Amino acid sequence: MTGDAGSNVGDSGAAGEVEGGGGSTAGTGGSTAGSGGSTAGSGGHAVTVTGGSGGSTAGSGGHAGTATGGSGGSTAGSGGSTAGSGGSSGGSGGSGGALQTLGQACTSVCGPAHNVPCPATTETVCASSCNDYPVTVQSGVAATFVTAADAIVLNQEYLAMIRCLATNFTTTPQYVCAAAPPPTYGLWSPKNEASCENAVCAWTCDDASAGPGVFEQAIYDRCKAENKPGSLFACL
Repeated sequence: MTGDAGSNVGDSGAAGEVEGGGGSTAGTGGSTAGSGGSTAGSGGHAVTVTGGSGGSTAGSGGHAGTATGGSGGSTAGSGGSTAGSGGSSGGSGGSGGALQTLGQACTSVCGPAHNVPCPATTETVCASSCNDYPVTVQSGVAATFVTAADAIVLNQEYLAMIRCLATNFTTTPQYVCAAAPPPTYGLWSPKNEASCENAVCAWTCDDASAGPGVFEQAIYDRCKAENKPGSLFACL
């Protein structure tokens, strides 16, 4: 802001008649105040400094005051840093729970399944039987009636089926007594429910055609009627 130059001239007023005379224009030294503070540091708040009104009243002889206002406005806020740049991203939602191993899935299944009265078995015996299938498949590979390539598919399908049952078949009424001879996974058999029927049929059809043949015939017949094939073979 500019000072009020010589607004009250001295008694004689003569000084204001001669242009350029000493102090003919009062207070011109404060014409630009604090211009150094016009740019704030990044993230800082700019500071506005209003210059002094130096020389607003001229002396009696017409000599204007020479005060220069606002020289203290040198670069304000240079220390301002960018706020919040260290903020970390929020949680990414958490990764899904790890898939169960065969042993874990068998334990989950056998909790409700071992109670089916055919006769009921212990949970430990049920889980042990459930875990035996990969061993039985490997015996078939050793005996050359199961190929190594088919063994991989059979074990994958079996694990997918048991995991599905562990997640979706959590009560005893979802299981029935298995027909003789019982399948490797115990004396129980899963009922026909949409949540796992595709997985059950995929393993059943392929075990019957390319595996050690521990499938349950009643389920095989059911899958055949439903036309739900395995990855390798259909139930024919």
